Amino acid sequence: MAIDGKKIYLTEFKVGTVVYEGPYIYANSFEEADIEAVDFGVVIVGEAAIVKKDNNEEEWNRVLH
Repeated sequence: MAIDGKKIYLTEFKVGTVVYEGPYIYANSFEEADIEAVDFGVVIVGEAAIVKKDNNEEEWNRVLH
């Protein structure tokens, strides 16, 4: 989740044969994001995920057999 519980959708757009990164769209659902994408003339290519990393040293030193 992102700002105020909204998700972040990644977009792209094409000019000629070149594909560019588009604006991020903040929306409550894919359907809302898709409407915004149509308005901007971009395509949704994914959803950003927030990853919280725990810097617990024991986990990094553990050996799996």
